[in-house]
Amino acid sequence: MKFLSLIFLAAFLLIGCQTNKTLSKSMSLSTTTEDGTVIIESNPKSPHDPSDPEIIQLSKPVICGNSAQLVRSLMDKAGEQPVMMWETENKANKIVVMMNKESKTVTVLEWPKSPSRPGLVCFLSTGVDAVFEF
Repeated sequence: MKFLSLIFLAAFLLIGCQTNKTLSKSMSLSTTTEDGTVIIESNPKSPHDPSDPEIIQLSKPVICGNSAQLVRSLMDKAGEQPVMMWETENKANKIVVMMNKESKTVTVLEWPKSPSRPGLVCFLSTGVDAVFEF
């Protein structure tokens, strides 16, 4: 019985994915390019304002790990300290920018709310030659 349930669930998910793909193409809401970039377009039936920006959704891989270990490593080994923090508008995630003002390295971290993985932090970006003026 469990095997049949898994087959049903897999079939349902596959059909759902195909339906979404067909629906989005027929309504011209999004287009996927050859490299996997998703371009979200406005509804062709509504008037288009040329000043509206084009919105593109990318699949960006991120590296995540244990928050306590990664933050401690950034502070101890890279000498980075938090210089800016905020929460997303829906209060779902916390973002922190860490910087070493002497070596000019910077790291942007995000703590996603994940009940299954508490204490998880993800690297959104890292960089060198950072300038911080306030």
